[in-house]
Amino acid sequence: MRAGNLSERPFIFFLRVLLSQVDISQSKPRESAQFYQLLHFLLQMYLKEEQKDPVNFRPLFDHKTLLIEYVQKLRNYRSHEEKGKAFYEDYNLAGMFRVI
Repeated sequence: MRAGNLSERPFIFFLRVLLSQVDISQSKPRESAQFYQLLHFLLQMYLKEEQKDPVNFRPLFDHKTLLIEYVQKLRNYRSHEEKGKAFYEDYNLAGMFRVI
């Protein structure tokens, strides 16, 4: 991932920070729902900006590399959902699917 600069748009800065801190969501599963919601929202904003002006857009990451990284995280992830706990949702698992 590219290093930031002071002239970049704020959502790009926050997207860079979130992408670099994805592993933190593993240690705080209850907060990971908001983490992945924000990451998903910022990725949508990023992709819309990229589509507006693809020639002058400076990419933050390679799409294919990010997708491969998340698929690998998903393959290695051990879900914490258990049978019999009807109200427990694994927010990390749901968030990874949402990003993909």
